[in-house]
Amino acid sequence: VVFDTETTGLSAIYDRVIELSAVKMKNSNVIDQFEEFIDPGFHLSEQTTNLTSITDEMVHGSKSEEEVFKLFRDFCEDAIVVGHNVTFDIGFMNTGYVRHGMPEIKNPIIDTLTLARFLYPNMRGYRLNTLAKKFDVNLEHHHRAIYDAETTGHLNNLFLKDAEDRYGIVYHD
Repeated sequence: VVFDTETTGLSAIYDRVIELSAVKMKNSNVIDQFEEFIDPGFHLSEQTTNLTSITDEMVHGSKSEEEVFKLFRDFCEDAIVVGHNVTFDIGFMNTGYVRHGMPEIKNPIIDTLTLARFLYPNMRGYRLNTLAKKFDVNLEHHHRAIYDAETTGHLNNLFLKDAEDRYGIVYHD
């Protein structure tokens, strides 16, 4: 399960997830998807809207954080969870899970940022859009969670194949 969040800021403590999306992939094909807005209960800043293209109208009346996080856990089940700079997203998710008295994410995790840095140490940058361009992977709308998740999934498949071919790595750990 490859996922991404869009948030109201950089602090898992003071800011909130406003979009949580994921794609379930098998053999580099998307077989299922999860896409939910979350109403943070306050007005989105101009900076948040400019970066994400998410407006107050889009999140107003959406499901609560607790409800979406429960649905996400059900969607993931026991799958390996993948993200780009995933420690950022996992930090927001686990803070939210704790806030609602739920256990933190225990799934195995792969970070495509860490993987890219390991496999391609001489690259100048490792932002998602930079990697997508370098590896000719479509990134439809950067900073919208569902598109970022799908692009990350395709990059992950390329990186895992390269890790296996070059280093014999076949297990996530």
